[in-house]
Amino acid sequence: MNKEKITAMLELGLHAFLASGVMQEENKAFFSNMCKSAGVELEIPDSEDKLPPMEDLLKVLDTKVDRVEALNLVIHLFIADGNFTDEERRFLENLYKKLELPENEFENIVKAIEKGVEAERIWLDTRKRLLNN
Repeated sequence: MNKEKITAMLELGLHAFLASGVMQEENKAFFSNMCKSAGVELEIPDSEDKLPPMEDLLKVLDTKVDRVEALNLVIHLFIADGNFTDEERRFLENLYKKLELPENEFENIVKAIEKGVEAERIWLDTRKRLLNN
């Protein structure tokens, strides 16, 4: 995957992170590390309106593989903080429609996110206890 597509995917990830309003500090650090690993420099804005429009990013992600991988990134970002908000679900629903993927899979994706969030919460609680002992 070329750098333009990786950058578009990461910017789409920023849209996802900012869907619930504010990006938490731990998410900023996580995202910065992802960008660094990908060899992409991106500033993390304080609002979605400072990002390229989602439609422009999706034009760059022009294959089914690109779009499924972008969805994969968004799903993992939603799971990463151990919380799946109503705003994030609305964002996901909107994105999913724009990705033009089969409608019948959407609820399976939501279920997977909810299970992933539950597992992440257990891990985050366990991690906190391990670090405090």
